[in-house]
Amino acid sequence: MSKLEFKDNCGFGLLASIDGKATHKNVEDAIKALERMMHRGAIAADGKSGDGSGLLFSMPKEFMQKIAKENGYSLPDLFAVGVIFSKNENDKDIIKSICEKNDLKVLFFRDVPINKNALGELALKTLPNIYHVFIVPNSINATNRFEALLYLTRREIEKAIEDEDFYIPTFSSKKIAYKGLLMPNHIKEFYPDLADKDFKVSFALFHQRFSTNTLPEWRLAQPFRFIAHNGEINSIQANRFNALVKTESLNSNVFTKEEIEKSKLEKCSIDAEIMDKLVEILLEDDELKSKISFEVYVEYDYKKNPEKVWDNENNSNQ
Repeated sequence: MSKLEFKDNCGFGLLASIDGKATHKNVEDAIKALERMMHRGAIAADGKSGDGSGLLFSMPKEFMQKIAKENGYSLPDLFAVGVIFSKNENDKDIIKSICEKNDLKVLFFRDVPINKNALGELALKTLPNIYHVFIVPNSINATNRFEALLYLTRREIEKAIEDEDFYIPTFSSKKIAYKGLLMPNHIKEFYPDLADKDFKVSFALFHQRFSTNTLPEWRLAQPFRFIAHNGEINSIQANRFNALVKTESLNSNVFTKEEIEKSKLEKCSIDAEIMDKLVEILLEDDELKSKISFEVYVEYDYKKNPEKVWDNENNSNQ
């Protein structure tokens, strides 16, 4: 190469049990790998505030069943746990109401144990309340399309609570996120759950964020619900436009026309977030995956125009 260019960007990784077995060692290995990415993100003078880091795990069912039992509940085989960032206690009533309207039953809310000593000054100033909401299907119909109902319910909750301090990292029966505005070497200290030997997972996606031109926020820590993103996405404006246009003619085996309309992609603060939302709705239904190729959005324009400048994470023209 005649010219070398070096760009700072995020660090991420994935580990999984080939046999699909859930183990606590996977948690420990993922945290250790994440700690090795300290150099991939900025750090403040207090030594604890950073751009954000986190882990996306398969649902630790054994651990969650234990937590439910401690709270007086016996979980069925099919259950979900939502992770909530919020500063308004009234948000719980809205969450419960919308879940019930969508044939989902909220069993209880759990305040996630945290250790504030793991946080720096900036993170402490913006720290939300973090809690889990335990959810089960309320009918046979809800059981048959549980994950789809969780998706639609989360989207409805997000639209009902228009508060920049409110965010739902995950709302699923299959996976759960532990993340925030903290350094990788303090994530286990901040979340004591991760040290519990019953916290066993079959996979872990981990991410250390390097913020470019967006200020660090709790909600922007990655992984998102499906992806962890390294760098910036090429041709993001065209990708967004194409996705919005093609969703107008989508047919689904899982979602009604009205439900698809409610799930339309909106403008997000960073490019990776909207890509995550696109991946999310595609993976819910094979029919949708056949209509819109995720690979096309990510790669097409770059292959056609390899010299095109990459868009910034928060381009004002998006």
